[in-house]
Amino acid sequence: MHNELLPQAWKNWREETTSNLIDPTLRGGPITEMLRCIKIGLLCVQENVSDRPSMTSVVHMLNGNLDPIPTPTQPASFMQSNIVSSTLVQNDKSSSITNNEASITELCPR
Repeated sequence: MHNELLPQAWKNWREETTSNLIDPTLRGGPITEMLRCIKIGLLCVQENVSDRPSMTSVVHMLNGNLDPIPTPTQPASFMQSNIVSSTLVQNDKSSSITNNEASITELCPR
């Protein structure tokens, strides 16, 4: 499901239907702030690192201290999502999958 969020967000942004991304239970809230957060989120996933805002800029944008907020362009992961998916399917057919075991370490203070 998380792989579908970015393409859905971009599609709604491009079609100017971004309010479709907002949970219905939140629709009574400040819609302009929610749309601002979506726009900032799209800026944070830009292909070029130099096009992404710094954390300082993000804070200023969230607080409304940086207007106008730059307009995001199409995210790279959205453009490559279909290519990556088909490549992964082909690789899965030709190789075996291994599970990497993870360990959890609990730290105890002295």
